[in-house]
Amino acid sequence: MKFNKDKFISAIQSCKSSLAEQLDSGNYWKERQAVKNTFLDVFKDCVSFESPEERNKILDYMRQFGVQEQIERDFSATRQVIDGNIVFLPAYENWSAGEMLAKLLTYRNSSKLSQKTVQSHRDFIYEVARQLFGDAEVQWVYKEPQECEYVIDRGYSLATFPIIGVAMAVVEATADLVKAERAKVQLEHSLSKSQESVNETSKLLADYMNQLQAV
Repeated sequence: MKFNKDKFISAIQSCKSSLAEQLDSGNYWKERQAVKNTFLDVFKDCVSFESPEERNKILDYMRQFGVQEQIERDFSATRQVIDGNIVFLPAYENWSAGEMLAKLLTYRNSSKLSQKTVQSHRDFIYEVARQLFGDAEVQWVYKEPQECEYVIDRGYSLATFPIIGVAMAVVEATADLVKAERAKVQLEHSLSKSQESVNETSKLLADYMNQLQAV
């Protein structure tokens, strides 16, 4: 798998305004979900397969080692609406490389697995996504509990990959910047209104002082 860094940077710069619209709810968890969704939408379009063979290799691996619930979720035909048409296809048919990688990280996630099996799974992930690890030392990062809607969603976080970890930080920092810029505008507006109030009150006080001296 490959990660197109230039495409990611360009996409993040262009989605800043749409991200700003989603960060105006006042609900912390809703806004954090918006940041996560923005990252995933951009990320999935910036990861690609090395070849069709690589894609098939990953799917074969998932079919072999997925538990029943994962197989039903990912490989059973379900109702989907594509270009306005209702079709029945398995979910994997519409996965981008990024989406497939995210699903792969949720496979073989049982705490009862032997260390040998855990290492074997990590070796496979490293084999197909080694470019996303770069030269950094591998640290296997698990998902936070709130990221897992179901047991079968547990597994490794995309932050395991150093390149993606930095990319996630870029999106989060972009969101924080959007909120900081909005707060600055609000404070400047408030400061302007306060200055107007100070000026008006000072003028009124001067008028009263003049009236007092004239009595």
